[in-house]
Parts: sequence; C-alpha cells; structure tokens
Amino acid sequence: MKLRILFWDFVANFSLTIVVAAIVTFLWSLIVHGSGIINWEISFVLALVLAIVLASHRWQDSKGKSF
Repeated sequence: MKLRILFWDFVANFSLTIVVAAIVTFLWSLIVHGSGIINWEISFVLALVLAIVLASHRWQDSKGKSF
C-alpha cells in the first residue's frame, strides 16, 4: 500500500470520527446536563486513536500480515 493511500485513509477516518464524536458529546451534554457543550478534547483524542488504529489495520491487511 502506498503512503499516499495510507495518509488519505487516516484523514478520512479522522474526519469522520471527529464529527461523530463531536455530535455524540454534544447530544450527551444536552440530554444529561441540559447544556449543549462539545467536548473537543475527547473528540480529538478519540479521532486520533481510531484513525491510527484503523489506518494501520488496513495497511496490515493489504500486506497480508496479521498481528
């Protein structure tokens, strides 16, 4: 797998995860606490971790290796 494909896979996973995590933290804060606040720290960390894990998993699958 080329590095460019790995990079775009990371960017796509990161973008999707940060949007979903921001929506979920906003709704959680709105429903539970009554004030709609997005927790950007949790959203960013979750997006970073999931993007790294999913991109590396796809990279390992394309090489035919398993953990």
